[in-house]
Amino acid sequence: MIEELSKPEVVDFVLQHENEEPAKLILAQSKYKNIPVQLAAAQIQSRRKAKKKLPEWYSVQGVLFPHGVSLEQCSSELTAKYKASLIEGNTLVDLTGGTGIDTFYLSKSFQNTIYVEQNEALCELAKHNFSALSASIQVENCLSEELLEKQTVPIDWFYIDPARRDEHNKKVFRIDDCTPNILDIQEKILGKSKGLLVKFAPLLDIAEITRNLSSISEIHVISVNNECKELLIKMIGGYSGDISMHTINLQSNGQSQKFSYSLLNESLSDVSFSLPKRYLYEPNSSVLKAGAFKLVANQYNLDKLHVNSHLYTSEEKMAGFAGRVFEIIGIEALKKQSLSPYLPDGKANITTRNFPLTVNQIRKKTGIKEGGEIYIFATTLVTGKSILVICKKIYS
Repeated sequence: MIEELSKPEVVDFVLQHENEEPAKLILAQSKYKNIPVQLAAAQIQSRRKAKKKLPEWYSVQGVLFPHGVSLEQCSSELTAKYKASLIEGNTLVDLTGGTGIDTFYLSKSFQNTIYVEQNEALCELAKHNFSALSASIQVENCLSEELLEKQTVPIDWFYIDPARRDEHNKKVFRIDDCTPNILDIQEKILGKSKGLLVKFAPLLDIAEITRNLSSISEIHVISVNNECKELLIKMIGGYSGDISMHTINLQSNGQSQKFSYSLLNESLSDVSFSLPKRYLYEPNSSVLKAGAFKLVANQYNLDKLHVNSHLYTSEEKMAGFAGRVFEIIGIEALKKQSLSPYLPDGKANITTRNFPLTVNQIRKKTGIKEGGEIYIFATTLVTGKSILVICKKIYS
């Protein structure tokens, strides 16, 4: 595949037809002599996805992208660069190299980097791309367990992004169902290095992680444009102190929202409750996933609407909040006639938080269409009353 896609005439074909539909190119492949059109069409499709997800790689001539699940599941450039800010040293081993995205960006923080991958085709692709990117990274085609057995040089950090699909390509959500099984090799890895950085899917339960993994010093919950993407677990051999939690919402415009706290302090903290005041606060997806429900209120001097609603309020607007901020313009019951004065165009953005009806059920009952400048939060107050909070978003 690499040899064919690297031919000058194929490279030109991909670039010339990049804005065309791959399916149409395949149907017309008889027109293009000496061009492996199906391979080229797959590369065009992959490049379209990579243009937004991996703009730096996309811009480098000669870089080739995998097709299908490998590209869908790989880290984005934003999240890979964030990982690279967390660890540094002399030697890094990525035990689950895959597409090599994380390996490449992590390598910028190390003098020596070793990429390990059991899939031979991915190894060849990574070797090709590392060369195109002028990255000096050693490629090893073997199982991660084999590398651990034969590695003799000192290692500063290991990195693992375990596969989260079984032999039937179905997603798995438990640590011991991932490949490799971190539970089986964590002690061996920590005995051979300063530490281990692990990437998990956001659906994995943080409480399960802290129960089963040893020596956790930090947990990073990463979102991109308010969609939770990754859990990063930083482990240091022999560490037994409190776990530092870090939530970050990376945004395409280069801005980010960060909120850090101590896991122990969250469990020991209290939170105050009140009815809605002038402003409403909705934490971003990383804060919600991390479970920082009390400290996020304490740090920004906010009251909570209900223990299970995870919405907050204040009389004065608090700057720097890790999420969205709204000005409340009304509080109403779920009645079409009471909502109409707020919605001259009949539109609103509706969110439910601890409410007995779904968004679709609310829209069906009220006839409210999606969109517009008004935001409605259907929620339950500390009094137990279910209400709708009508808001306007405040843009920073």
